[in-house]
Amino acid sequence: MDATTNDIPSDFTVESYPTMYFYSSGGNLLPYEGGRTAEAIIDFIKKNKGSKPGEAAVEDDAAQTDATVEEEIAPESVKDEL
Repeated sequence: MDATTNDIPSDFTVESYPTMYFYSSGGNLLPYEGGRTAEAIIDFIKKNKGSKPGEAAVEDDAAQTDATVEEEIAPESVKDEL
């Protein structure tokens, strides 16, 4: 949403631009405060894509590796959409 031309819903706090939020498939609304590179944003999405409200992001590398392996063996018919 372009907050410079639209009203901002009360769920969001915008103090500067760009401000990024992510809705996970589990219904969790997370502010993105990381780097602005494609790699940093993709890593954040991968860590949080299935999180539910109140759950923290996956932080340790072992848990992230397990999630990556699980994604690699998932059937092709299963797709996550942003």
